[in-house]
Amino acid sequence: MQTTHEVWPGGTNGARAQRMILQSTLIAALLFLTACAGASQAIKTNTNTTSPADAKKNLAKGVVDPCSLLTKEDAEAVLGTAVKQGKSQGLSTAATCQYLREKAETMAQAGESVTLQFHFGSGSSFDSYVKNAEAAFKTKAQTVTGVGDQAVFNGDQFIVRYKDDFFIILIGKKMNDAERIAAAKALAQRVIDRYDADEISQSAQAS
Repeated sequence: MQTTHEVWPGGTNGARAQRMILQSTLIAALLFLTACAGASQAIKTNTNTTSPADAKKNLAKGVVDPCSLLTKEDAEAVLGTAVKQGKSQGLSTAATCQYLREKAETMAQAGESVTLQFHFGSGSSFDSYVKNAEAAFKTKAQTVTGVGDQAVFNGDQFIVRYKDDFFIILIGKKMNDAERIAAAKALAQRVIDRYDADEISQSAQAS
């Protein structure tokens, strides 16, 4: 029988904050390792097949605001309350959008958040990132179907590969794994829908 765990298993607000900081630090380290591995592989294979059109497309992706893919309304629906946009802590090179609970009425609500980390052009690093995450968090990634090209749930991370990119959704709220997966999967589909709409819009403008 599969068991579930709580994101905030008791403890003080300080303990919760320390856990979030530790997780963010580990994720940043994983992203660095994944990027290094990708660069190393590119050097070994010595291939550069990116066409000028594809290069221009990837550059356009890089300027997409991640908060246009995950909205304030999305975060409020998950947390069930008003949110404010957070500021990047500089722990990740990914395009990041984070929403924080605006007002905490209880200790359990302090620190609640919804975060999107989008890695444009890094879809080929999806498998290595998941493998590194499993090793770092000592977990086993659970495959999730029905969203993106590949998706897994690992610890508190919902990781999705779609086309040439991958992204991570983190929900900092007390809930069990089944609830977290369902909520993150719904958010991921909204991110993908807006991503596709933006891509169609860019193609129309370019033609």
